[in-house]
Amino acid sequence: MEKDILSLIEEIEKQVKQKALVLNQDIYDYYRLLFCAFDRSMINSFQYIPSNNADTNYKLFNYLVTPKYISITKAGIDLALTGHPIEAFTLTRLLFEISQVTQCLTFHPEYIKRYNEGKLKPENIRKILSKTSKSNSGGKLFGLLSNYSHSTRELLFTTLNITESASNVPIISEKFDVIEKAIFGIVYNTWVQYFMYRGVFKEDKISDIDLCKWDKEIFNVEHMKKLFGNNYVKIFEEVSSFINYLDNK
Repeated sequence: MEKDILSLIEEIEKQVKQKALVLNQDIYDYYRLLFCAFDRSMINSFQYIPSNNADTNYKLFNYLVTPKYISITKAGIDLALTGHPIEAFTLTRLLFEISQVTQCLTFHPEYIKRYNEGKLKPENIRKILSKTSKSNSGGKLFGLLSNYSHSTRELLFTTLNITESASNVPIISEKFDVIEKAIFGIVYNTWVQYFMYRGVFKEDKISDIDLCKWDKEIFNVEHMKKLFGNNYVKIFEEVSSFINYLDNK
């Protein structure tokens, strides 16, 4: 029996994933460490979440949001690796939006009740953050990622292939440079969110032997420079120092 189109697509996805894993092995292994560390942090932090004042309980809010955040990162990584990087970009925008929400409600827990009641929308969150942030880089990044969350030319034609005989937008993209960018975006956002989660529980002893071991790799300055670039070395050093303090206090 001749294979149907879906079976053929699935075969191509497997081939693309094999090559994409080889090309992105370091950052993919780093993502797996983040995934494990995030999960363990949740398990270990539960005992420190207050059982009252849910309307202003920012620890509980972060705890409840994290499983969905991790789930979205997993879906995004899977999409990117199997040749769907543009679809992964749309999830990166969602991850960034969740980060904005958790950041805002952690620093302004008085808004948690309004958010849970549906009275505080993501666009209101961005306005609150813009008033307290010295930089508009978050707004610029959100705008950039939004290009992949609507029916824009970026969404529809970034993976366009043009040859002498035809022009097409393939279902499976083999533009591995675009795949690399999609993976990078998801992993970087996950790194930021994990650091923020640890900060939420900075007063609590949530580290164990495994978490300390994973943190040493995740927050190794040279490794972060290799993965994320040399533009934020001072930030990497500060982040590494802070996590080291939490793991050894």
